[in-house]
Amino acid sequence: MAGTLFGIYVAQNYEVPDVKNIVNEALKRARQLEDRYRFGVRLLTVVIRAWFRVNPFATRKAEEMKGLAED
Repeated sequence: MAGTLFGIYVAQNYEVPDVKNIVNEALKRARQLEDRYRFGVRLLTVVIRAWFRVNPFATRKAEEMKGLAED
């Protein structure tokens, strides 16, 4: 009971930030960062193809990897 009354008093007399908006904004920015720095599938296929064309010590043949990258 005392906590509720204290919360009402604080909300009426002080500028209390809306926590829901702050959390939503933080989640939105986190999603943007994740989307920006995600290691995408397309980039992975390009890296696989380039690696097996250049690396003479690769264990698989380039044709096999092309098939894997296209799947």
